[in-house]
Amino acid sequence: MQYLSWVLYFLSFIFVGDIYSQEIGSHQWEHRILVISVDDLDNELYQAQMAELQNSKIDLQERKLIVYQVNGLEYRNGISKSGKWTKINNRELSSILDQAKLGFGVILIGLDGGVKLRQSAILTKEALFSIIDGMPMRKREIRTKEGG
Repeated sequence: MQYLSWVLYFLSFIFVGDIYSQEIGSHQWEHRILVISVDDLDNELYQAQMAELQNSKIDLQERKLIVYQVNGLEYRNGISKSGKWTKINNRELSSILDQAKLGFGVILIGLDGGVKLRQSAILTKEALFSIIDGMPMRKREIRTKEGG
């Protein structure tokens, strides 16, 4: 429960304050969010998770999924292993993250803003897409796309 509270608190701030960010509320009903958090970029689970998502850009876009990588007190968006890391600019949040020392974690947030999955193991793209494709709103998106 403490981890869930941290996540919700964290997400309320991560999208505020710089060029790459948006308020989390702006994602609601528009995007699903996958947060991949790690305290060490050399973490084997993190490396395997990022490799798992490579070459899935079209599938992620089709499912309206935005990926945020969080490393300690920095984050970047997308599935690239390169790119600019942006500092999280909130002292209270920084303190919480310092104390948490969470290691590796994956969190899926639905279109409604609710946490749909939280785990500390690798999430395969098949499992991720299966979870999303089983959601009522995603089923409606598929039906609409198919014209029915």
